Amino acid sequence: MVRATARKGYVIAADAETRFKGNLGEHYRCPAELAIRNVTAVSTGEVAADPWSVAVKVGVPKKEDRDLSVIYTFATEVELVESAGDGWTCDEPAEDVTEVICSYAGGPGKPSVSLTVHAVDGLGVPVAPSGTVSLFADDELVDSAEFDGNTA
Repeated sequence: MVRATARKGYVIAADAETRFKGNLGEHYRCPAELAIRNVTAVSTGEVAADPWSVAVKVGVPKKEDRDLSVIYTFATEVELVESAGDGWTCDEPAEDVTEVICSYAGGPGKPSVSLTVHAVDGLGVPVAPSGTVSLFADDELVDSAEFDGNTA
């Protein structure tokens, strides 16, 4: 069974057929698109003062050979506790920041990167992190997505 879906920014007509099965003949599965698949902001504990994990899963087509980077832009200052992701290297700022840049050098599996952060408001009160992640390929913006720990 194959299910048709619209590309970002497009819609499928309400009366259009979207499910197909059997021999599709000359029709082939569309190649995977380079894009952000999802972003999650999840607390590692039970209170806002506990660190939060903000993870980005990037969809990369097979044989994609481009320089990838993800820029996390936080709505408030964050303290970076750690970064993780096979093949990823991230800035390690010495102080609180609102932006962290991670670069992908390749590696096994699907490229996913996560930051563990402490977020604080302008008064230094711990808060759930929110902001935007942007995916770049060869220094060109490819996709972006928002995240909000308050709705996680």
